[in-house]
Amino acid sequence: MNSWLYGIPNHPFFDQEEKINKIVANIKLELFGYIRVGFHKFKKKLNIDDSLKRCLEVNPLAWDLAVKSIRYGVIYWISRTEAKKYHDYVRKNKKVIDDVAAFLLNDNLSIRLINYAVHCFVIKRRNTIKFSSELIPKLAISSIDQNQLYVRKSDFIDRTPRQSFCEYKALYDLHDFAHIAAATLNSELYGSYYFSSLLYLPADLRNLIKSLHYKTSDANPLSDGVVFSELSLNIFNELNDQNISDEQIFLQIANRLAAYYLNQTPLLHPSTGKFIKSHKVISIYELATLTQNKSYELPAAEIEQKIFTRGGDNGGEDPLKVLKPSERIEFLADCNQALYYEKRNTLRHRAHKEAYKIVANALLPSDKTFVKKIINNIDYKDFYQDRRVDLWQEILKHQRNT
Repeated sequence: MNSWLYGIPNHPFFDQEEKINKIVANIKLELFGYIRVGFHKFKKKLNIDDSLKRCLEVNPLAWDLAVKSIRYGVIYWISRTEAKKYHDYVRKNKKVIDDVAAFLLNDNLSIRLINYAVHCFVIKRRNTIKFSSELIPKLAISSIDQNQLYVRKSDFIDRTPRQSFCEYKALYDLHDFAHIAAATLNSELYGSYYFSSLLYLPADLRNLIKSLHYKTSDANPLSDGVVFSELSLNIFNELNDQNISDEQIFLQIANRLAAYYLNQTPLLHPSTGKFIKSHKVISIYELATLTQNKSYELPAAEIEQKIFTRGGDNGGEDPLKVLKPSERIEFLADCNQALYYEKRNTLRHRAHKEAYKIVANALLPSDKTFVKKIINNIDYKDFYQDRRVDLWQEILKHQRNT
């Protein structure tokens, strides 16, 4: 019996749940090892009473669970898999977990320790990490496989883990660890092709992924940031308030985004409050560029639930926010339904990919050979039949030959 919120995701190897859980456990084991190292390194500066010190020595699991159940940005490190595994333990140790969590909330200590641990996780791979100032947001981590990471040198090498510990806000996007887990599962399918392929595409295609100024009226209306972060979000919220199934939400988002890409309908851009149109039918190269990016983003979005629980700033939509740390773990142990922010993220990513497929079929008559490669990428037919096709490389080849 699988424990995925929406059934086993339709990606190769995602049926290997035991392997995925082991990959995630190893990533967390390393990260939480660094959290303990960081705590011991800096504890002389902390006002910690003797009972909590003893607890750390004899009951380290309580500390781990306390850290995992405190918000880091809008993320809780605790997953449902862990919540179910430790449910009995939590019931018997609620007070100690909450006491430790209360201590860790002082001076944002839990956030600072996670900052320290993430920094250590990256620089441990000093011999295999690579650097780029292109296509990597500040403080982000891009994954080729479990050990080959791309980062900005100024974020990790020119700074020390101690400096990261001294930052009181969450520095990193823990979603990057979903990419690391997916790339570890299969780097050919789920590793980043940004630096071997996307970097060499023409600027107008690269900018579809960079999504500059996507919250403004100056943004490219076809960019990933505009369509996913603005247009699909508005459609989701509109549909989620209606009494319809998740499948209906998924299909309606997909169809409306497809119509937008085909220049058939305007959609509301919430940040500007204006309806916008694509002004033209999306080109085959633009569609291929966006599709390849989704093949990196969607599996990571799906695997998130095995690593952490996505929350948000709206307490009404994030039931965990108002609970004590131990109560959050108990809640997740008994929760088999996607919460608002999980549902919003997963359904929109899936619908976005489905929209690409609808559009690709509409564009099929214009260049059957090339568009078929896009469809095969979406359905993983290329991988099952021969090898995974990198659509960004295919664009470069196609441009050279035409």
